[in-house]
Amino acid sequence: MIFKGKYNFIKILLITLGALFVLALVYLLLTHKAAPKNALSKSLSPYLLLHKDNPVAWKEWSHSALEQAKDENKLIFISIGYSTCHWCHVMNKESFSNPEVALVLNNGYVSIKIDREERPDLDRMYMSLVEQLGYGGGWPLNVWLTPDGQPFYGSTYLSKKNLISVATKIKQSWSTEPLKIRQVAREVKAPKLLEGITFKDKKKLLLQFESGLIEREQSIESRRVNASRFPRSATLEALMLKSTLRPKTHNYLYKTLNTMSSRGLYDPVHGGFYRYTVDPEWKTPHFEKTLYDNAQLAKTYTEAYLKTKNPEYKHISQQTINFLNTHFKSPKGVFYAATDADSLDPATNKKKEGFFYGLNEAEVMALKVKFPAFNHSLSLHTPHGKKLTFLHKKSKGPLSRSLKIYLETLRGKKVSPNLDKKIITSWNALMITTLSRAYQVYGDDTYLNQAVSLAHALKDTNYINDQLYRYSIGGKPANPATVEDYAFLIQALLDLYSSDFNDSWLSLAFKLQKTLETTFWLPKKNLYLSPESLRYGKGTSDPSINQHIPPANVVCLENHQRLYGLTLNRKHLDRSQLILNQVGQLRAHILSYPSLMRVLDVYSKKMIELVIVGERNSPSVLKLLDNLYSTPQLPIITLLKTPQSKLALDGLKGKKRLNNKTTFYVCVKGTCLLPTTSFSKAQRLINALY
Repeated sequence: MIFKGKYNFIKILLITLGALFVLALVYLLLTHKAAPKNALSKSLSPYLLLHKDNPVAWKEWSHSALEQAKDENKLIFISIGYSTCHWCHVMNKESFSNPEVALVLNNGYVSIKIDREERPDLDRMYMSLVEQLGYGGGWPLNVWLTPDGQPFYGSTYLSKKNLISVATKIKQSWSTEPLKIRQVAREVKAPKLLEGITFKDKKKLLLQFESGLIEREQSIESRRVNASRFPRSATLEALMLKSTLRPKTHNYLYKTLNTMSSRGLYDPVHGGFYRYTVDPEWKTPHFEKTLYDNAQLAKTYTEAYLKTKNPEYKHISQQTINFLNTHFKSPKGVFYAATDADSLDPATNKKKEGFFYGLNEAEVMALKVKFPAFNHSLSLHTPHGKKLTFLHKKSKGPLSRSLKIYLETLRGKKVSPNLDKKIITSWNALMITTLSRAYQVYGDDTYLNQAVSLAHALKDTNYINDQLYRYSIGGKPANPATVEDYAFLIQALLDLYSSDFNDSWLSLAFKLQKTLETTFWLPKKNLYLSPESLRYGKGTSDPSINQHIPPANVVCLENHQRLYGLTLNRKHLDRSQLILNQVGQLRAHILSYPSLMRVLDVYSKKMIELVIVGERNSPSVLKLLDNLYSTPQLPIITLLKTPQSKLALDGLKGKKRLNNKTTFYVCVKGTCLLPTTSFSKAQRLINALY
């Protein structure tokens, strides 16, 4: 009996425990919230995909992510970078792949990853906001926002320890003193304008621009400034377009061009320029290479050749184009985005910055033995504390064929840096402009053919069913185009038309311009802006300040000026003036506005519309175009009317051949001088207006 009673007790106990377990399991299933998950695996962006396995619960920028933060009253942590960014890789490896960091971010924040190349509008907006907060700029860019999307703190690279510390303290402050954080966010305002300067003070501004450049250069040379040096294409081109320069500015311009191409910034083996140098003497590069830098610099050296006829500038520009054609061009004829600074060292199985481009001690000794006279064309540079030696271009012109093949073979044995295969619309558009200009200056049809092929290829990959995309990768278009993409592509199409006078380029430019206006023009701001810039930017992003490429609204301003010259539609003139009034309100140091200074200088001159009625390849047309191309760029809008022309433009109305000969009409704002069939007289009429 005792045994039987004991057995019943155990049986009842087991049944009770089982029931409690089931109830507990049901409770957990009903109340359990799934741990936040990383949502980047379906992205097309190479940069976002680098972070898809992070324990951080990353989300892409989206309305739903922002709404989640608001609904849950969570702070927002935004991290912005790009796939070939060295310090982005470092932060990914040591911080975002770390469970301790993930625990802090996942518990206290809605974390959003942004590829700056995918969303340049957001990058520009948040970079400006962080700079206004006084925290400096650069990548990776880390920004903290309130749940309603207002920024209050930012930084660039942070070590794991510092990131945990900052994120933890901010989270604690939000828990105990949220009103203080909201007050900081409310105080983020648009920066004050520079006192005493208006855009109407054209001569004063241009002189201040020159003076500022010289002061900065003197500070660098006297070592008062010890910083990285970036190639500033827009600044150099702005100076080259000026008819007169102070002697010191003239020296600065050509010294900079010569030094950039003869020291560490330029790769003498494959050609092309690195992103920047880590020292002010242009000696030690950061080894990343980008399409946008090289496209711009190829054009800059083309303009320098046009200005000086220095054959070395021609060599550098052509070699840079060759480099892009060889190393960045896709099988479909469009151009990839960038290469990493880092490459794999097989000895350590780790990536090292510049490993692909440097020579070890044994390779240097072998080079000296095989080419004892190599130092006539190359110099060696071993940065302090480094085991690798890098090559600087020393002599003018190309390396000897045997030396070049030898050095290329050495590199061919190494693992190449990672290539970001995004096809970015605006960067490819820059390349179309560069190739068009190379054709105009050098008279080589190869460049025109390349520009035409690139335009067709870009249209095939990134313009699908009348929708322009920001980029494509692996044949898949991604993200609607930004203001930057429309602005640069319209500019490229106008440049291409001015080279081959194919009406189809103008037709597409007009179509894109219409879409740009209906999608991005904000009448209250008199600027082209993305909706996010207005909603989250609080007016702090300066639309005319230069970053790595010219600002989109300055390009739009110039496009409107050119479109007016082509169409005589007053709308374009009015729109350009509205943008001019906005971007002319300078908010930073004058040196931050080189593209604006260039436009200011060019369009303070009289703009001429040159209408040619005849055949594109007639001797007189070719001769006049060659003369126009062989002078520094002036505001001359050229239209060609042939028997095959189908565009109904006001500027072409009533224009016809005289005596069945090629006829030239020189006009200003639609008012034309007497037409002439004489090439030399047309040239004199143009010269007289300047």
